[in-house]
Amino acid sequence: MAMPGYRSAIFGQCERAWQTQQPVPLPGKEGVKEKAQPKVYRVNLRERLAGRRFVSKTEFESFWQPIGNEILEKIAEGFEIIMDE
Repeated sequence: MAMPGYRSAIFGQCERAWQTQQPVPLPGKEGVKEKAQPKVYRVNLRERLAGRRFVSKTEFESFWQPIGNEILEKIAEGFEIIMDE
């Protein structure tokens, strides 16, 4: 009586193997959606760091904390982060 389960397992493996052997459709062809471009958020560190001097740990942390939070928010929104010079 285990035959239906065995058949199902074999069929599943064959189906997965067949799917991996199929050619990947090219974007722009009928029925194929083009890959969405990622949203990009650029952080210009040169602009933000120009002329900055830090003499204590608290100054340094208070400067970087808002930038870190901003980057984390953008990541949560689905942005790709690029750190510019």
